[in-house]
Amino acid sequence: MLVVLAGGGLSGFLAGIPAYRALAWAYPRHRRVMLCDSALLPLVPYVGAFEDAVAVPFTATPERIREPAIAVNLHGRGPWSHRFLLRLRPERLIAYAHPSVPESRRGATWRPHESDRVRWCRLLAAYGYAVDPDDVDLIPPARPVPAFVRGATVVHPGATRLAERLPAMQWAALVRAERLAGRSVIVTGGPHEVTLASQVAAGGALMPERVFAGRVSTLDLAALVAAAGSVVTSDVGMGQLAMALRKPWHRPHGVAPAQAAAL
Repeated sequence: MLVVLAGGGLSGFLAGIPAYRALAWAYPRHRRVMLCDSALLPLVPYVGAFEDAVAVPFTATPERIREPAIAVNLHGRGPWSHRFLLRLRPERLIAYAHPSVPESRRGATWRPHESDRVRWCRLLAAYGYAVDPDDVDLIPPARPVPAFVRGATVVHPGATRLAERLPAMQWAALVRAERLAGRSVIVTGGPHEVTLASQVAAGGALMPERVFAGRVSTLDLAALVAAAGSVVTSDVGMGQLAMALRKPWHRPHGVAPAQAAAL
């Protein structure tokens, strides 16, 4: 069995796709299991690299997973994520070196300013695996979406990082501009971004049915992006989702170049 501990959140999950695929190619006969956030479980089949996935609360060791041949930490530098995997009693641990975890001493050196995608590719390369950093595609979810979503511009006004958030009025102006250009528009967001999304929609004169914030799952969000024409966002995870589904995306005016480069 090969066990992979994925990064947290949508951004962390998507950043690991090239590494997931490299491991699947390297171990085609192993049972490959992903450990990830429960909200991300529905996306795992669309990576095309795992037979199973288990939600991990990190407060307890998964009962279904015991003594895997290989455990791979694509979540962080340790020590707690290393120790979490070591509690599974793997034969081999693939992880970045951490001084508090002797079992990781042969791992590569962590670089704090590296992007996650580059970081995980470098980790596997240090252990001798062939990794293609451009292998980032998700299999598009074949789920029904409203007709007005097809070819639409997805406006995602929320952002994890405070510095990348813009006022609702600025997003509303963008919505109006897209509509004046003859493009259909929908607004997305997480459960904590419903108010922001509603303000953006109201300012852009959109009907409530075009606001999907807080009422779709992660898999449904992926289906919306897969059906849409383009995405406008300053959120790292949403930008990565668009890229994974081969959709053009851009950042709104107002995100500083230094912030945009981090996406």
